[in-house]
Amino acid sequence: MEVIGVEMLLGTITVDAGKYTQIRMDVTEVSGLTTDNESYTAEVPGDKLKIVRPFTVEPDGTTSLTLDFDGEKSLIRKGKGDYMFKPTVKLLIVYKEEGKQEKEKEQEQEQEQGDEPGQEQEQEQEKESEKSEFEGTIAAINGDNWTVTINGENVTVNVSEAEITGEPAEGKIVEIEGTVEDWVIIASEIEIKEPEDL
Repeated sequence: MEVIGVEMLLGTITVDAGKYTQIRMDVTEVSGLTTDNESYTAEVPGDKLKIVRPFTVEPDGTTSLTLDFDGEKSLIRKGKGDYMFKPTVKLLIVYKEEGKQEKEKEQEQEQEQGDEPGQEQEQEQEKESEKSEFEGTIAAINGDNWTVTINGENVTVNVSEAEITGEPAEGKIVEIEGTVEDWVIIASEIEIKEPEDL
């Protein structure tokens, strides 16, 4: 719980402008102390952290990505001294055009001081609910949850409320429109691509 409220710069890099679909990180170790001062090392499934959330890097500016970890939800106790790290992360995206940093900074401070209550939260929720498009290959179908391989990574797609065009089957290519919530794509529309469509 000591990490709550702590901010750390993970790094900066120059990348090409364009659309990106996810962030992947290697997690080497998660360790801590219990309230009884007993040290532990938490299991990290796959030793990878993958955040599937499309975002756009605009030219002539800076795109800031903030990973907001929910520490209370991210650590699961399996038994005495046995923990699993299953991170719950929110990705916040801020774009600042060159020459306008100070103006945007002032606007952010006004929102934090409560001049317009709820505005920042509403903007985050609106951004979270934006629909995005994905293309991948069906790897497995398990009821309303499909496993789709997108850019070499297996992603869970919930199709319970999706309008599906075509006959789904493993190995078929799909185009998906939907939103991303907790690493799961909530599909609203799915189009199954037949061989003649490719």
